[in-house]
Amino acid sequence: MSLNWDLLIHHFRQLVWLHRVRDLNVVQKVVLLNTFLLPKLWFVASVCGARAMDIAKVTCTVNSFLWDGSGGFRVPLQQLALPRNRGGLNLHLPAIMAKALLTNRILEL
Repeated sequence: MSLNWDLLIHHFRQLVWLHRVRDLNVVQKVVLLNTFLLPKLWFVASVCGARAMDIAKVTCTVNSFLWDGSGGFRVPLQQLALPRNRGGLNLHLPAIMAKALLTNRILEL
């Protein structure tokens, strides 16, 4: 199980690294994360439970991707996870999604 997550996190970090060179604002980065980058983790998260260490690595990678190189004000990830009508950007948080997907998979059994 840990080997699955280690390989997946390594691949996720490579994908994030490839997109760092793009000149994107925070809204565009959140859309990129929600649409293309984070979904690569969701299947493994729904099948294999993630360790706290794995979730911390993914969250750290997401945080550095969002705020790397920006000299502006950093908004907490919990604020970005709120719906748009409440002032957020609807970012999918890895910790919450991993637990929700695994719970959903277990309930289907």
